[in-house]
Amino acid sequence: MAKSRSELQQERGQLLERIAHQRSTLAREITPLLEAEQAGARIRVLVQAAVRSLQEKPLPAVAVVVALLVWKPRRAWRWARRGLWWWRKWLAVRDLGGLYPF
Repeated sequence: MAKSRSELQQERGQLLERIAHQRSTLAREITPLLEAEQAGARIRVLVQAAVRSLQEKPLPAVAVVVALLVWKPRRAWRWARRGLWWWRKWLAVRDLGGLYPF
C-alpha cells in the first residue's frame, strides 16, 4: 500500500528529529573520549620533547647514570633489569602490528 505524501513528510520529519537527537547524544557521550585523546596527545608531546632533549644534550643523563652506578650500584642494576624488561615488552607490543602509529 502506497503512503500518501503527507504521511511520507511526517515520517521524514520524525526521522530527522530522531537523527538530531542521536547526534546530540553522540556529541555529549564522546566528550570524555576526546578529553582522553587530548591527554594522550599531551603525554606524547612531553615524551617526544624529553627524547629530543636527551638526544640534543645527553651529558646530564649520562652523569645521572654514572652517579647511580657509583653511589648505588645494586639499585642501578635492578633498575637496568627492569628497564630492559619493559623495553622488551614494548618491542613485543609494538611488533604486534598496527597498534601504535609511531
